[in-house]
Amino acid sequence: MYSGVGFSTALSIILLLAHHVSAGPTVKVLNGTYEGLSLLSYQQDLFLGVPYAQPPTGNLRFKAPQSINSTWTRTRPVTNYGDICMQYTVSTGLSTSLLDHPMSEDCLSLNVIRPSSLNSTGLLPVAVWIHGSSRDNNLTNFVRQASAAQKPLIAVSINYRLSAFGFIWGSDGVKVNGSANNGLRDQRLALHWIQENVAFFGGDPRRVAIFGQSAGGLSIGKQLIAYGDRDDGLFHGAIMQSGGMAEKWPYNTTSCSETASPFECLRNLPVETISAVLNVSTTPVFPGTGLGPWLTQVDGDFLQDGPTESLEKGHFVRLPIMYSTTTGEATVFMFGGKLDTDDDFRALVAAGGPDNFTVSAIERLYPNTNGTGLPAGYSPTAEDNQLYGSQWKRGVEFHTDIVETTSRRMTLKAWAAAGVKAYSARVNLLPPSTTPRLGSHHSIDVSFIFDALEEDTMSEPQFATASKLMGRAWASFVSNLNPNNHGGILGFFLRCKPWYSADSNQFPGLPYGRHGLLRSRTEPALMSFSMPTAIRRPSLSLK
Repeated sequence: MYSGVGFSTALSIILLLAHHVSAGPTVKVLNGTYEGLSLLSYQQDLFLGVPYAQPPTGNLRFKAPQSINSTWTRTRPVTNYGDICMQYTVSTGLSTSLLDHPMSEDCLSLNVIRPSSLNSTGLLPVAVWIHGSSRDNNLTNFVRQASAAQKPLIAVSINYRLSAFGFIWGSDGVKVNGSANNGLRDQRLALHWIQENVAFFGGDPRRVAIFGQSAGGLSIGKQLIAYGDRDDGLFHGAIMQSGGMAEKWPYNTTSCSETASPFECLRNLPVETISAVLNVSTTPVFPGTGLGPWLTQVDGDFLQDGPTESLEKGHFVRLPIMYSTTTGEATVFMFGGKLDTDDDFRALVAAGGPDNFTVSAIERLYPNTNGTGLPAGYSPTAEDNQLYGSQWKRGVEFHTDIVETTSRRMTLKAWAAAGVKAYSARVNLLPPSTTPRLGSHHSIDVSFIFDALEEDTMSEPQFATASKLMGRAWASFVSNLNPNNHGGILGFFLRCKPWYSADSNQFPGLPYGRHGLLRSRTEPALMSFSMPTAIRRPSLSLK
């Protein structure tokens, strides 16, 4: 979620390998020349902390990002990551390495990672990573995996404003002031910068694919519906991983709303004051889930309708997409309180805003029956029931559907109705690094895609294979808009035919069809890409 702690870059192991770098290459962009560094052990060039906008400080705080309006003649070094953007710093689970990284409002930068040996065959496709929450990811390995699959690419990761600095929420004054959704506007400006400059790095501006997970996946979805269905030509494909429902939750703990000019008041406050406010603004959208408040807002400009309305009206950019979720997304969110009774479950459902009739209907769809819920096949211990309640699995199943699965199905259905290519995946992985209670949880896919598995996971061949497969499939989509076109281990990704209707009963009673392909009666048509259940920890059986 945008409210969570998002590391501003796709942090790479470069920070641990500084002694393996040498004086790096130079690239002249529109504003001037940058000198990066070469990572010899990876045969990659890196350009880190490259500004793409003016610092959003002072009078530019809470305003839309502004393009860089200066040029220079002397070469500037870009060999260190830029500051991370202002965000929560307490009770977040952030690793120490992230907390030690400098944090400031002057954070609108991006990082470019490319193979060192650019050949003469032409410009490379570009993968733009929009980060989510509480992750430190490794784009160097992603670039290396792509090259190994004969799908070389250039990877870019971007910083964007977070929490209230990027997603301040409120009355019409927020919209009139142009302050809504500035984190999304930051991303948009970065994409414009990439269009104007990536060719200087050896990237093809006509072959840019954006991808992101969690809050990053939400961001990708919003970029697809930005400004109605206006296509600015900023990207040619998109991958959403565990995006979901967007909610809004207002806060006022600075007293600035009591002034005649609240935005002027906020712009004049010390950043430390605002940061302190953010660290107490932790009321979740759904009590008991840990989801936070700072999300997107329909402002009549960047977002002209909510996501559901945009999909129903067909107001989205007609570009190929991939959309993946994990089997048990919500297991890592459901720790805010016990879920022990039917009343507890109803309160969880009602917290999202439906009326009593809808709450009752949902309650019937998720009966409190022994053995049901998520993770499937996992029997809670007495300690689990004591800590989380006897209906915890029921809540996890509902929350997984309402926050993640519903969004995926609605999006794919809209793309199918429009006749646009769409691929779907449900990732069902249980590596040693997780527990049976957490199952195939939110974010478990990221370390596989970025080839950043823990040692005990990498030592098991099926997970090493899964990581190689997923990295290559993602790179294949960036390169060819087809995740199955990567050569090698094609058997893991069997392509389904465009298919049937949302209520098809082709495989009654089976959550997975032949060959382990995901085929649920409630899945929409035209799902061509599925993660097989065979890639999982054999000792932990999931139904």
